[in-house]
Amino acid sequence: MKHIFTIESIDPTDLKKVEEFILFAKKIYQDHPLWGHPLDIDVEKHILPSKNQMLQNGHFTLWLVRDNKNNIMARIAAFAPNNSTIGKIGFFESIDNLEVSSLLFNTAKRWMLSKGMKAIEGPVNFGMRDEFWGCLVEGEHPPVYNMPYNPPYYKNLFESFGFLNYFDQITYLRPLEPNILHPLVTKAGKRVLQNTDYTIRNIGKEDPMLPHYFREIYNKAWASFEGVPPISIEEAIRQMKLIKPIIDKRLIIFGFYKDQPISFFILMPDIGQIFKTFHGKFGWYQKLKFLYSIKRGKFIDRIIGRIFGVIPEFQGKGIEAAMIVHFENIVLQPGFPYKTLELNWIGDFNPSMMKVCRMIGGHKHKKHTTYHLPISKDFVFKRATIVNK
Repeated sequence: MKHIFTIESIDPTDLKKVEEFILFAKKIYQDHPLWGHPLDIDVEKHILPSKNQMLQNGHFTLWLVRDNKNNIMARIAAFAPNNSTIGKIGFFESIDNLEVSSLLFNTAKRWMLSKGMKAIEGPVNFGMRDEFWGCLVEGEHPPVYNMPYNPPYYKNLFESFGFLNYFDQITYLRPLEPNILHPLVTKAGKRVLQNTDYTIRNIGKEDPMLPHYFREIYNKAWASFEGVPPISIEEAIRQMKLIKPIIDKRLIIFGFYKDQPISFFILMPDIGQIFKTFHGKFGWYQKLKFLYSIKRGKFIDRIIGRIFGVIPEFQGKGIEAAMIVHFENIVLQPGFPYKTLELNWIGDFNPSMMKVCRMIGGHKHKKHTTYHLPISKDFVFKRATIVNK
């Protein structure tokens, strides 16, 4: 019997349908033990307009593909922003079937064209680039917290439809062991640390200036990257509030020049190692278990390099190395509980940062791809602009 597939549009305010959308992922990954089940609420904060304010600045929708027995075969979310002609798709999941994936992609393409879009970017989220971004194309390893893991055939589903490689995001793995830093990093870092105009400090969640420092550096350091909008102080406060329960002061590092913030190196424990056992739920029992696990500190042995930034006028002057040497000294202290560091979301458009990762002892561990699909003759595809040459 031939399968007949149909598309179903979902109203993002229909919570029962949204729940179906979210739970479908379990079907795809039921035979994938490496998959780290994200919390349902972490997906909701991206796809519910009531929880993601960015969705107010454009058009947003969800689709499911069903077979003739009403079983869900695939899903996708789509956002057409008001301030861009590049639409975004994300939270894509599908069985290994080109007919199914093409039905989704064609539906998204027609919808994007009706909203004035000239190209589609995906798979991405609909906010900052720090979560649920990219298609895993290399590295069969467990994902860190809220980073994508997907079956190997997803690459073929995207590329067979015509999606083009806009950029790759490399994840570097580094064992937290002594004597791994390149001698040039150590030398440059110590040179800066000996200059009294520079200070490197760990900042804890109790410091009210944390979101202000973060915003000031982020908006200067990342302003030259395509597709990265500046963040408001309200958004910075919200982001810091979200991670407040898991902030380990040893992992929050800022650089200052004459008391002015110029750089940050923000790491976090990989709480995905705990959350993957919750099967998407985060009720009172899971919250108590999570807080207990964090307090005990025995259930997480991996940390994530969440974000690294230096404002342009201080790039290449050694402040990067100074923060790394400072962190290395913390790693060597007795009682440091973490064994490995994953530096994820290192864009291949940033060769200087890739070089830093190698010089601090990292090796390529995983690769995700962000694609562009031209849908208008007016759009000329080109790969992401190289920065920090």
